[in-house]
Amino acid sequence: LVIVAHPDTPINNLTLMQLRDIFQGRTFDWTPFGGTAEVIPISREANSVDRQLFEERVMNGRAVTQNALLKSSAHDVVSYVAATPGAIGYAPISQVGANVKVISLEGVTPSPITAANGQYVLSSPLYLIARGEPQGDLREFVGWLLSDEGQRLLTEYGLGRVR
Repeated sequence: LVIVAHPDTPINNLTLMQLRDIFQGRTFDWTPFGGTAEVIPISREANSVDRQLFEERVMNGRAVTQNALLKSSAHDVVSYVAATPGAIGYAPISQVGANVKVISLEGVTPSPITAANGQYVLSSPLYLIARGEPQGDLREFVGWLLSDEGQRLLTEYGLGRVR
């Protein structure tokens, strides 16, 4: 996951505590960061895997403010943040484009490298597990994923490499 903010937001880096304060509703505007707009936290619905990871790694069991706007998809989060001054949210790196500002956490910029080496706190590995040797479509998918084309596309979308 990456933290995304409206391009005019006056921040480039946040600590986990600052991010937690924003999503707990303790930070109402961007004044402490040199801005003037209202802070508008954008979150995902409660059963979202993105939200579960965010709550585990950022909120530490604390509730996201009831004032946070909930969006049903990562695409909706990014679109809303891009169009709304003061907005801040989170989404998978694969959903993020140049229309939003990606915020570093604890001085670490999210990237496949900082995710793979464990420096970026909101990274999470993805495991493919099968009861036995993959067969049929699953075997084809794993083969494609490990192929040069699959690796190229993973890298192109900022997801890192599998092999």
